[in-house]
Amino acid sequence: MSDDKTPKEFQSEESIIRGDSFNRIIDSANSELPVISEYQFKRDILDLLEYPFGEEFVRQYEPYVGDLTKPLQVVEDTNRDNILFSIPAIYQSPKPSAATNGGYDIGQVINSFKRERELGVKGVDSKIKSAIEQIVVLPDIEQEVLLPIARILKRYDRKLRSSPDGTEDEQVVRPNHSGSTSTFNDDDYE
Repeated sequence: MSDDKTPKEFQSEESIIRGDSFNRIIDSANSELPVISEYQFKRDILDLLEYPFGEEFVRQYEPYVGDLTKPLQVVEDTNRDNILFSIPAIYQSPKPSAATNGGYDIGQVINSFKRERELGVKGVDSKIKSAIEQIVVLPDIEQEVLLPIARILKRYDRKLRSSPDGTEDEQVVRPNHSGSTSTFNDDDYE
């Protein structure tokens, strides 16, 4: 495998093309990410970010990202090429887990359930639900959203709040994938 340190004359044409293609894909994806200046972040987003799951936050923040599953990049005021930090996507999508060697892939599992349904096997729907729960990794909201936001807020001497007006204690109630709630205390991550 070639890298940037290998002179191009010693790299295969295929590896050069693959590397360039990969870089173009990354550049294209990054160019589609929403970007705001630090000034605009401090003026419009910083206060909202202290309470990132409230209705007011969603209403005011969504126009900046277009979709709450996208991160927001904050850049220097004078140099838009210098990304200071990225606010993580507020809504994280479940991620499929990879099949293990010798394990079944999703196509095989679907075909098996399809065949069972054709044969009239009872309980196929509960088997499908169970299989999906086993192959999908739910996001860790605390690690993927709250912790990065707490670190961003700390840069500006701010903290996450558990209520829109900040009258409650310093612990933030966060939703779990199961629908229950737990508390997040950003002091634990300093």
